[in-house]
Amino acid sequence: MFSRWTLFQCITLTFLIVVMFLTELLRSNQLIVISSNQSSYILPILFPIIFIAVVIGSISLIILFQSKKVNSLFINQIWRKQYIYIIVILLFSTFILMILFVYTPWAEWIDTVRILFYIQSVYFLSLFYTLVLSLVYKLSTNSYTDEKVIFLTFNWTLALLILLIFIIPGF
Repeated sequence: MFSRWTLFQCITLTFLIVVMFLTELLRSNQLIVISSNQSSYILPILFPIIFIAVVIGSISLIILFQSKKVNSLFINQIWRKQYIYIIVILLFSTFILMILFVYTPWAEWIDTVRILFYIQSVYFLSLFYTLVLSLVYKLSTNSYTDEKVIFLTFNWTLALLILLIFIIPGF
């Protein structure tokens, strides 16, 4: 029998899928033009930030609901070395993605079947979130609750991704 936390996880996953489809529908209208004194300001940076925040928030909620189901989510000793495993998986996945882009028509497939782009984005955002989660857990004291660790991970992940994606390339 499903617990209410499993139901909440399914609702969150459904919400994430709906957001991916809505993002695709709004993709053609992703530029917001605000006219003032016959000049236009284009704010294309707003939608990626919202998409990243929604994806990271959904991942956080799924993990939070899992911690509510299983009171000992972070008890396993694998969390002490999890960041090493995630870094290896992240590097391997990036390598595979680069091979896909170079030796296959992956870029063309992403243009025609946009859901592949969103699945790929959610996959890499999930890996990055798990990396930050394992680092926050490793560096946190045992006095933090699971909810506090998940909340800190959400904040750090969102801040780091916004910094990495939008601020650093400007330099």
